[in-house]
Amino acid sequence: MMQISLNLSESTIQQLSILPDADSFVEDVVKKALQTQTEAKTRPSKWALLAKEIEERNYFGGCSEQIKKDAKEVREGFVFPSDE
Repeated sequence: MMQISLNLSESTIQQLSILPDADSFVEDVVKKALQTQTEAKTRPSKWALLAKEIEERNYFGGCSEQIKKDAKEVREGFVFPSDE
């Protein structure tokens, strides 16, 4: 097993020290956090899902190429705060 050092606040260290199996607890928490982060990166953003729906329903059919270009620029550069 590999070990790493973490910088934690004194209060966090005190709370961890009273747990019966702090190592397992920390490992489980880190695993869940990493899994959640990985899932968030692989899941399309809300904006990407909305853009896909707009494209599939052809809402911009017949519109000028400039509007399509502007929409693509916004879609590629915009991020909802919840997507970060």
